[in-house]
Amino acid sequence: MWFLIVLFILAYVSIALKFPKLVLWFLGAVAIMILVVQYLGYKESQDKSQILARLKVAQSCPALAMTISNNSSYDITDVEMIPIAKQEGFSRNLIKGYATYHSDRIIPAGMSETVCVDFPKLKESVDINSLVWRYEEVEINFKDSRTYFLEGERRF
Repeated sequence: MWFLIVLFILAYVSIALKFPKLVLWFLGAVAIMILVVQYLGYKESQDKSQILARLKVAQSCPALAMTISNNSSYDITDVEMIPIAKQEGFSRNLIKGYATYHSDRIIPAGMSETVCVDFPKLKESVDINSLVWRYEEVEINFKDSRTYFLEGERRF
């Protein structure tokens, strides 16, 4: 592998000495292509970051309401959320074991979807309404087969 890299560098230097203007144009074109690819990737990432996830006790659901607001320009094919339940002022997660919520409803760009999910098992008996519901991570899969993650504790 190193041999190929050294050979490429030697060939490039040899061409650069004979045709400096051609090499300069080539480097400029490569730099522009790299900038365009970086910009398009950044733009897509920014667009997909316009997704909001909420997990809360709601009157409309018998348990928890998982709401995904798709403010991006891409269709979401499925969502998986890892919930956290804490008492106000405490840092310990009260969910017993490992819980995930999954929805395979397609959420078109610009739309929101609320799915009712069951309460997870808790480590101790507490009033469900007194808990602060958050998520540790949300995995969002898009129609273009790409995955986006919302991470960190978010409180809504």
